Amino acid sequence: MKKMINGYFRLGKGILSFAIALSAGVGYYLAHSFSAGSFFLMFLGVYLLSMGASGLNEYYERETDKLMKR
Repeated sequence: MKKMINGYFRLGKGILSFAIALSAGVGYYLAHSFSAGSFFLMFLGVYLLSMGASGLNEYYERETDKLMKR
């Protein structure tokens, strides 16, 4: 189970996605009156959306990534 969660975290670039959600959270805090429930839902939504977009990007660019020298 831990391997699977770690795999999803790496596929979705979890740390980068957290930074994106954190910056969205700061913007939300500065723009709206603070509500813990809506802040949490916004943060979670942005985090999951960012992880999903990163995962789709990994899938979409798998062929071109094979050609890159590392």
